[in-house]
This record gives sequence, C-alpha cells and structure tokens, in this order.
Amino acid sequence: MAEEKKAKKPGFFKRMQKSFRDMLGEIKKVVWPTKKQILNNTGIVIVVVVISAAFIGGFDALLKVAVDLFLRAA
Repeated sequence: MAEEKKAKKPGFFKRMQKSFRDMLGEIKKVVWPTKKQILNNTGIVIVVVVISAAFIGGFDALLKVAVDLFLRAA
C-alpha cells in the first residue's frame, strides 16, 4: 500500500512546474495600481509620517521638560 502512494505522487520537478504555473496564474489575476494611485498613496504615507514624527517629537520635548522640572524640584 505504501508503494501505491509513492507511485501516485508526482516527482519533484513536476510539482515545481505545477507550482510555477499556478503562481503565474495568480500573478495574472493581480490588479496593479495606476501611476496616479501610486503617487497619491505615496503622498498620503509621507504626510502621515511627517505628522507622526512631529507628534512624537513634540511629545518627547514635553516629557523632557516635565522630567527636568521634576528633577530640579527633587
């Protein structure tokens, strides 16, 4: 019975060939964004990063002032 299972299993190269064929089929189904969408999304990411950096930097400066005041009072 083990020999029957082994005989039915395709070889390594057949499995790799099927895998690549399936992968190419999936790549063809992908809906790629347009240049306008890419530029728009990139702009949004840059704006969000700048706003986040400003917020974190401001919060860090505020905490630094608070810690300095706390340490001077101690």
